[in-house]
Parts: sequence; C-alpha cells; structure tokens
Amino acid sequence: MKGIILSCLSLISMLTMIGCSDNIASEENILSTNSAGITRTSTDFSNQTISSDQTVSATDLVVTNIAVTNNAKLTLQGSSSVTINKPFTVNAGSQLVVITY
Repeated sequence: MKGIILSCLSLISMLTMIGCSDNIASEENILSTNSAGITRTSTDFSNQTISSDQTVSATDLVVTNIAVTNNAKLTLQGSSSVTINKPFTVNAGSQLVVITY
C-alpha cells in the first residue's frame, strides 16, 4: 500500500508531480478504453466542499473541483489510480491523504 499525507504547502508539489488537467467529468461513472483495449470504469468525485473528515474509495478515482476546509482530512483511495484535476484546494490546517494499492 502506498500513501501520501500532504499539508497545504506540499499539495502544490504533488499537483505538479502528477499533473493537472482541465478535463471535468460530469458523470458518476465514466467508461474509458486504454490502448490495450481494456475498458475501465472511473468514479467521479466532484464539486464538493469537504468540511469534516471524509474518505472516498474507488478502483479508478477522478477528483475535480474540491475544496478541503475547516481542518478536515480528505482521504482518497484508489485501488488502481487516483487522478486529481483542478480546481483543487486544501486550506491551511486541512489534510489530503492519497492511497493507491
């Protein structure tokens, strides 16, 4: 199991490392086919303000337009992948934990 715990300052480094995109998913489950012809279902988690501790789990998790506030901790668990699209904000005192396994 791999995990990352981020403070507000280290979030910028992580977003730079994994990259951000302007792609915004509007559906809960998104079907995509990779170059090997394998179809996967991604789970979209978007347009949320997180003000208390919360965990979101999926096989392929796509996160867009999230604000973590009020010293809350957001845990994102993806058994295959976690993709963070902008906008994404973690306010001072709040935490982001990303786990893939």
